[in-house]
Amino acid sequence: MVTTTRIHALSKASSAFIWVWLPSETQPVPAGRLHRGTDGRHDFGYMSDYLERSNAIALGPDLPLARGMRSLSGTSLTGSLRDALPGAWGRRVTRALQLGQHDADAGADEIGDIAYGLLAGTDGIGALSFQASATSFETRIAPGAELEALADAARRIEQGLPLPGDLAEPLVHAVAIGGTSPKALVNIGGRSCIAKFGKSRDPHDALRAEYMGLRLAQLCHIDVPRFELRCLGDRLVLLVERFDRGENGARRAMVSGQTLLDHIKAPSCEVCHGNALDAAAERSRDPDAIRRELFRRAAFDSLLGRDPAPAPNHALFWTGQAAGLVPVLGLKLPNCSPHGVHGATGLCVSDRAARVTQVLDMAPDFGVDPAAAAVMLDGLVEGIRQHHAAVASEAEVSRTRPAA
Repeated sequence: MVTTTRIHALSKASSAFIWVWLPSETQPVPAGRLHRGTDGRHDFGYMSDYLERSNAIALGPDLPLARGMRSLSGTSLTGSLRDALPGAWGRRVTRALQLGQHDADAGADEIGDIAYGLLAGTDGIGALSFQASATSFETRIAPGAELEALADAARRIEQGLPLPGDLAEPLVHAVAIGGTSPKALVNIGGRSCIAKFGKSRDPHDALRAEYMGLRLAQLCHIDVPRFELRCLGDRLVLLVERFDRGENGARRAMVSGQTLLDHIKAPSCEVCHGNALDAAAERSRDPDAIRRELFRRAAFDSLLGRDPAPAPNHALFWTGQAAGLVPVLGLKLPNCSPHGVHGATGLCVSDRAARVTQVLDMAPDFGVDPAAAAVMLDGLVEGIRQHHAAVASEAEVSRTRPAA
């Protein structure tokens, strides 16, 4: 357990050492030091021993390997190091459990970015970890807890209620993850998973809609992680197997689309094509494959009645030099409810032809040949048409409109 005295000490921390799991390695090594000055700005520098390693990698596209401390832009942490921190949900849990502030907005500024990294678990997404020491790695892994208990704990945090003591440490160490919705990192039958609990005011519809989006994508041959939808009493949980872990315990580094955009200084409002697409593609081993896959994903989104995901919402694997797409996450059919799916596929709405035309018009932006785009689109249309009813049934969501 982390003692109360240490919690308050860490909440005021102004420096940390960044450790990394290098590609194919199962043990982390110290890579650099992060410091926050009295003006709130951050400096980062690689350690000399790390730079001398033959397998050292840049921690992100914004942190190329070089000697000396460098100033990071802005008064809050940005870029690859920010990507390794808990998101809004994890920060809320940290404030509630570590400082006793259960209101969603309470104490939001009382813990700095470095402190969130030091208080979070060490099994977070990606391959970076915040540590207080450059020589001793402190493992912060959540003790096992039943899904039902974690779901109840997440509900209590969301509603601003106190938690029983036996769930304090398991939950805070299980939320070293991004996003705003209630979730936790769990081990299910030896598999590392992200458990998504849904918001208490809408615990069923959102998870069912996300399940349907992932299942349809899977049936349309789009890369998605393994997933399943489970009932926990009167609530649901969506289990998504982690894609950033290897079978031998190795970890895969990741960066966000926002970090890539900031690095190439592209507008954050730009969608997943244009400069952002070119940057991701050119940093990959197979740029054409990246462009085709991004087009397939954007086309699938459009056919479901969704706007293609903005570039900041994409995540990328990072090898130190090259970027690659992670499996699709967070797909959610619009207007999904237990009482029906309205316009959930683009095949069920009157603007179907307009959507198909819109998708084909996007092809040149992705560098995809129009003829190849038409073939790909035909496959997606047929896949959605063929499988939508069965997927809706799987998710216990009834359709009110037949496919045209």
